[in-house]
Amino acid sequence: MGLWGCLGSAGEGERGKVTAVIDGDTIRVELGDREEAVRLLGIDAPELRGRNGEAERMASESLAIAQSLVGGRRVRLETDPEGDTRDAYGRALRYVFLEDVAEGEAGESLNARLLRLGYAKAYTRFPFSRADRFRQLEREAREAGLGLWAPREATPIALADVEQHIDEHVEVCGPVASARYLGQGRPTFLNLGHPHPNQTLSLVIWNADRDRFGRPEERFADRDVCVTGTLEIYNGRPQIVLRDPRQLRAVEAP
Repeated sequence: MGLWGCLGSAGEGERGKVTAVIDGDTIRVELGDREEAVRLLGIDAPELRGRNGEAERMASESLAIAQSLVGGRRVRLETDPEGDTRDAYGRALRYVFLEDVAEGEAGESLNARLLRLGYAKAYTRFPFSRADRFRQLEREAREAGLGLWAPREATPIALADVEQHIDEHVEVCGPVASARYLGQGRPTFLNLGHPHPNQTLSLVIWNADRDRFGRPEERFADRDVCVTGTLEIYNGRPQIVLRDPRQLRAVEAP
């Protein structure tokens, strides 16, 4: 049996490690002795290269969220009983779950989470069993003004209030109390308010974007900064993932 036939018939419940996050709706997963391009079933995220060759609005944020959730982690891939298993480009169509979330528990797929946070739209051109649920998640995100549906102007908030604004697009200012680059291939963290592990807010710069910020752990250490981005919770702590240097600026002393 060929590779496509094998994956099509036995893909449900396959487990592997994410080797790359291409954009908000496409990842690559190592499955044993092969690697698969996986298109997240039922969603459509903004393109990093749109029709005019430029990134669509929120494309970088959608990518960053997907990267923060599953980048480098082990995942479980599930097919849909009513949906296709391959798209027109040969990519596997799957729901993607973290492997440590057992079936039957309250785990949320990456597909659904991106919709709920507003970083993707429901793609219901072709049938699948969760289409109604995905439309509902998109509608709720739209009504809440999240992600793609957020006003283009960020909401200014106080650093002390970040936990009250999770999933919102904000501008927040404060002192960088600690800064650390974790080493080759790993992220850089700028911790606002208090040093790690008691930081009020973490700013996360993935290694792929590090050069664009020019040694951020040195440039911004012990400085007051203002940051624009979408607040999220990771391991119980508020964070903002930075993809574009325009999201971060130092505040000069008067």
